[in-house]
Amino acid sequence: MGGVHKAAIVAMGDTLHSYHQAAISPYWSRLQTLVDADRTVRTRALLDDGVEGLLNSLRPVPQWHSPVLMGDRDLHLNGRGLVPVTAAASSAEGYSGDIAGR
Repeated sequence: MGGVHKAAIVAMGDTLHSYHQAAISPYWSRLQTLVDADRTVRTRALLDDGVEGLLNSLRPVPQWHSPVLMGDRDLHLNGRGLVPVTAAASSAEGYSGDIAGR
């Protein structure tokens, strides 16, 4: 049974590697450029206007109305933190390009 399990894991690894090569690797440099540019904008907003400036830079969604960060739905954190993540393939208003650089 162990050999079958190991073979399945190896096959899944091979499939993931093939997917990465076809779907992610060709765009990795562009993705990194987009993430770096976004990080620069967010850092500048934070340095210029503090946390409020950073949160306001995330518009159109979410919107910062001190002390509430408003989104398109309720999210009850119950004391947990919130980690904003860049979405390179976002369709959000204000997004200026796609990952292929077209």
